Amino acid sequence: MELVAVDEGVPPACLSLCTGVIVDSLLVTATTCIPYIGNIVLCYEEGTELLPGPVNDLQAEVVDDTSVYLEWEPP
Repeated sequence: MELVAVDEGVPPACLSLCTGVIVDSLLVTATTCIPYIGNIVLCYEEGTELLPGPVNDLQAEVVDDTSVYLEWEPP
């Protein structure tokens, strides 16, 4: 997906938005990436076609105060 996004004019600092993830603060992301929003939307749409569906039968078990064990069935 990165090659497609780079070809579409999304700068490396904004590539995480193609997967729907904001890595930096919202303010930093907005000031850096808003000029490329059209290209980001295109690479996001292309990337969502590659993502699997939602998991099934998600179960969580508390291991300790800072850990959780997750188990699920694939889509």
